Amino acid sequence: MAEENRLPETHRPSERPPEPRPLFYILSFFLPAGGLVLAALFMGRAEEDHRRFGQRCLIAVLILIGFYILLFFCYIVFLIYVLSTLHP
Repeated sequence: MAEENRLPETHRPSERPPEPRPLFYILSFFLPAGGLVLAALFMGRAEEDHRRFGQRCLIAVLILIGFYILLFFCYIVFLIYVLSTLHP
């Protein structure tokens, strides 16, 4: 009987992405692995809202990775500068 009352797949209401979206964007920014998981889960869905949410999580992860690369480059330049001043 429970199966008779189920709506067909095309008539089910679409789920929305998780509602505290800014919290998940911040999670994606500070925890890249979590952001990649969220992006993979939501980008694979058919609804446009889900794909957009997944893309934004992926963008947050890519921004953080770019920030890490920039900080690493600055660290290397700083080390070269400090080491060059130690040996006259």
